[in-house]
Amino acid sequence: IEASMAYVEDKSTRPLRELIKGRPITPERKGAIAQLLGLQLLRGPATFQQRDEILRPTLEGIEAKDMRPKHLASAGGDVDLARSEVVDTILGPTNRFVMMLQYVPKIASIMALMRWHVLRFDGPVLAYSDHPVVLWPMYLEQAEPFVRQGLGPLTTREVRVPIAPHVAILMNWIDRKDESDVRIDPSAALEINAFTISQAQDQWMHQPKSEPEIGKGI
Repeated sequence: IEASMAYVEDKSTRPLRELIKGRPITPERKGAIAQLLGLQLLRGPATFQQRDEILRPTLEGIEAKDMRPKHLASAGGDVDLARSEVVDTILGPTNRFVMMLQYVPKIASIMALMRWHVLRFDGPVLAYSDHPVVLWPMYLEQAEPFVRQGLGPLTTREVRVPIAPHVAILMNWIDRKDESDVRIDPSAALEINAFTISQAQDQWMHQPKSEPEIGKGI
């Protein structure tokens, strides 16, 4: 698992640095960075927590008739033990990390279809966190910074992610070309920071000696 994640990170390092420096958004750069962002979206605890919430009720409701005879026999006919083994296997670390890697290319392909706008600020005004990719749901017109991380790009109005202390990517479905140099007012950083920080699992960070401002309210 670690080797697979390292491979994605290695392949995306150069394109990411080039985009930060102002190079154009090419299909190659976009594809490589989209895979990194897909991995960043899925690798955190929120993914596994939501998967657990979806699957656990069904798995814990399994009865003897739902089990393979061989599996039930291996548990000595103990339905509770056999059920527990199924839950532990499917919700265990191996299966959940394999699931994560399977979904990364699918998430990346959707992100790559969106329109990218690389937002550039005059200084290091952005915060970063351990859940840096923020998905704004299609059904929300406005909201206070949400704690629960969104994971479904097909039901997303836009995606926001800081990639440097002074650079962020904004993705949406607007019918226009990708733009790699969008100069934007520093006040926009307050809103980006608010959501980047609010959905952090354990920690958020910023460039030393440049405490970022954080937006409040709706």
